[in-house]
Amino acid sequence: MYLIKKGMYFFFILILVLSYSGCNRRIGDSVYDMDFERFFNDRSLFVGETLTIVAPFYLPGMNVAGILNRRDIYVLAQRYMMANPGVYIDVRGVGTNDLNAMGEVMGIELMAGRSGTLMDMMFIEWQTQSVAHFFADWHPIMRADSRFDESEWFMNVFYALDYNNELRFLPTSFWYRAIAPNSTIAELREAFSRYDFVSHTDLFAMKNDILTDATLYLYRGFDVWVGFWAFADSFFCINEGWVDIYNPEFIEFIYKMRELTNPMRSFGAFVGEIGIAASRANDEENRHRYVFLDALSWSSHSFVMHDPPLHFSGYIPLVCTNGNLLVNILSGFALNANATPAQKALAWDFVLFSLDYANRGGLSSMMQAVYIPLFYHETAQSVYDYAPEQINAISEQLKSFAQLPMRLNIPAGWAIESAVYEILSDFHYGLISGRQAAEYLQNRITIVLMEMD
Repeated sequence: MYLIKKGMYFFFILILVLSYSGCNRRIGDSVYDMDFERFFNDRSLFVGETLTIVAPFYLPGMNVAGILNRRDIYVLAQRYMMANPGVYIDVRGVGTNDLNAMGEVMGIELMAGRSGTLMDMMFIEWQTQSVAHFFADWHPIMRADSRFDESEWFMNVFYALDYNNELRFLPTSFWYRAIAPNSTIAELREAFSRYDFVSHTDLFAMKNDILTDATLYLYRGFDVWVGFWAFADSFFCINEGWVDIYNPEFIEFIYKMRELTNPMRSFGAFVGEIGIAASRANDEENRHRYVFLDALSWSSHSFVMHDPPLHFSGYIPLVCTNGNLLVNILSGFALNANATPAQKALAWDFVLFSLDYANRGGLSSMMQAVYIPLFYHETAQSVYDYAPEQINAISEQLKSFAQLPMRLNIPAGWAIESAVYEILSDFHYGLISGRQAAEYLQNRITIVLMEMD
């Protein structure tokens, strides 16, 4: 039941060790390639070029969230071609009801030299080194473009993905959780007010020190899946190749995480929780269920200041134990290292075009855009029915949260992520014991790390 599927190891990889060469200059601590600069200075050089984009798309019956639907890419490709006569974009959709098979198809095409220049990141395998040379660094391309201004980007998202100062995957949107206390508990409200940001360790401590009511769960979006990734560094290390899960401490840990979880919660879910915290009716219900409440950064309504205040208000970012914001990324692109300089420059030009809200009529990034002008625009659109000062306050609050240093919430590739999801889901629903879950995780992750060597 828990054997690893062969297709897992044909997935794309992202965190790589491949250097680029060529004539280059330095801008501060950054390097950019002059060969790309000439394309941005003379856009006529794009005429006659073809950009091939490979992306998965949602099929009816596919057992995944609709968020995997990348059909917006087709729309944006058409708009780009209309705005740039003489350039052709070929979008190749890869679809199957089996996500592992989808990754295998995309991986085989990449290794056979048939893949596109620009590749959707959904199935990139983060740490595997076997096909490292297939992906290019985005930094020298972006920085060769005079339109690239760091002040217009949430740069910490890029830094969270950098490996040896190289950006092998360009994220386009991200999200994170923010936490508010149950203000009907005075001592909790006072303790929480001392924090500018908060970790799960802090939440556990406040609950244990202040509350005696065991019927209150930790927060709405919490479950053993969230708890596992919050402390993943204690369970395994990809770079060093060790796994330490099959032990009494881990078994006790996941049972405790399950105790803190609302048993009515759908395991691992985050879609569909948007805006719940902004509802006064749900606010009253939640105060009898949770110690804290979480809001997703892409749910702007949750950050509206109500008068009178809701029982859960005053959200602050959820971080890991070292203070890094825990971010989740589900959209972005990898770049084929074998593409020509013209194709690479064209790929960046398309990405930049796709993030300009003037070109996105009717389309949404679904999360918090990494490009700040688009973030401002989409935030204002999502809370358009509030006063301008409220909209501005929400935007600035979310922007300030994203200035924190960041860590990927799930610092592992699809093979490990899917194994953890499958096994902990069975544990969450009581289909296997904690001991079985620990044993299966130990074996599955160990095999994945062996395959990565």
